[in-house]
Amino acid sequence: GQYLPPSPRHAPAVRFAAPAEFDAIAREARAIGFSVVAAGPFVRSSYLAEETYAEESRRAFSIPK
Repeated sequence: GQYLPPSPRHAPAVRFAAPAEFDAIAREARAIGFSVVAAGPFVRSSYLAEETYAEESRRAFSIPK
């Protein structure tokens, strides 16, 4: 995610990353084996964490037919 200062009293953002930079980060993460990637300016470390965990748990413990 992109650091966004919560108020004018907080440290300013040094620069803002372009959407294409987040797309490149997501592609690289998938290329090295991450099965789920959330990359974008408003993504936080807990972004969709519960849903992602549930989905990955189902996938990891599913029995192939």
